[in-house]
Amino acid sequence: MRTGAQLLVDCLLAQGVDTAFGVPGESYLAVLDALYDT
Repeated sequence: MRTGAQLLVDCLLAQGVDTAFGVPGESYLAVLDALYDT
């Protein structure tokens, strides 16, 4: 089963997003992991 973070990254890629900015933190480490895995 895909996580919410993986689904978010899939949606960003589907929209053509190739750059994202943010301050890494514990609240969304799963998103950072999903971005790294992509």
